[in-house]
Amino acid sequence: MPESPKSPDRTALTTPRLLLRQWRDDDLDAFAAFTADPEVMRYIHDGSTLDRARTAERIAL
Repeated sequence: MPESPKSPDRTALTTPRLLLRQWRDDDLDAFAAFTADPEVMRYIHDGSTLDRARTAERIAL
């Protein structure tokens, strides 16, 4: 049976400086801080910041 995309045992890509993995529910607070920062978001899409609820929607996609 294939693993669920939200499964904690999914594959990740790691290097000495980088970890690439699927989003987890506990990533929301850190990502919400990132997406609320105008200096960060000015380079992403239309530059609009996101509140916590909109950030949660992005993770759920």
